[in-house]
Amino acid sequence: MEFKNKLVLITGGNRGIGLELTRSFLREGAFVSFIDVNIDGAFELSAEFGVNQLFSFKGDVSNENHLKSFVSETRERFPNRSIDIVVNNAMVSHENGVLSDIGFEQFTKIIQIGTVAPYYLTLLCKPYFSAEGASIVNIASTRAFQSMPNCEAYAAAKGGVVALTHALAVSLSEAKIRVNSVSPGWIDTVGYEPTEQDNKQHLVGRIGTTSDIVNAVFFLSSSKSSFITGQNIIVDGGMSKQMIYHGEHGWEKKL
Repeated sequence: MEFKNKLVLITGGNRGIGLELTRSFLREGAFVSFIDVNIDGAFELSAEFGVNQLFSFKGDVSNENHLKSFVSETRERFPNRSIDIVVNNAMVSHENGVLSDIGFEQFTKIIQIGTVAPYYLTLLCKPYFSAEGASIVNIASTRAFQSMPNCEAYAAAKGGVVALTHALAVSLSEAKIRVNSVSPGWIDTVGYEPTEQDNKQHLVGRIGTTSDIVNAVFFLSSSKSSFITGQNIIVDGGMSKQMIYHGEHGWEKKL
C-alpha cells in the first residue's frame, strides 16, 4: 500500500469524484484532510476508517481565509506530518448555474474555485511538502479543450487549471514536487443509467465512473509516475477522439 501513512489533502472531498477520492485514499491507509462546503459524509467515513485517519473542514475554497484555516487546522490535526499529496478537485456543479447565463460575480466565482484556489492552496502548502518529494494532481476537464453552448466560465476555469498545472510543475521542480492534471470526460457521479446511444459516444463502449478518475489520480500520485510532471491526462473513454455527426449515436444538433 504505497499511500499508507501519507498525508493527502483534497478539495471538494465530500461528493462525486472527490468523495470517491477521499474514500479510496482512506482505504489505502492514507491520512486524509478534505475541505468542502458540505461535510455531512465525514461522520460515516470516520466511523468506517477511524477518527484518527480523517479530518474534514467545512469551507469554501474561493475564500482565502477558509483555505488558510484549512491548511493550518490540517497541520494541527496531523502534527509533524509533511504533506505528500494534494488533489485540487473542488468545482461548482452544472446544476449551480455553470451552464447558464451568469453575471460578472458568478463568472469570477467559478474562476476563483476552479483556477485561483488550486494555485493558492499550493502556495499555502509549499512550506509543508515532504522533502522527499510530493505530488499535486489538479482535476481539470475535457471542457478545457472542447465545448458546448453556454459553458464559458466552466471551460475557462478548467482551461486555466491545465495551464496552471504545467506552470507550477516548472516552478516547483527544484522542490521535488510533481504537478499533473486529469481531465475527466463524461463521468457518472449520481448512478445514471446510460442509454445505448450514450455508450456508443465512447470508444470503450461505456461512460466513465468515479473509479476511473481515482485510478488516474492514484497513478499520478504514485512512484510509478515519477518521470511524469507538467502533463494533462485525458480520461474520457476516447469520447473526444471520435467525430460524431448529426444523427449518429442519438446526437442531434439543435438548430
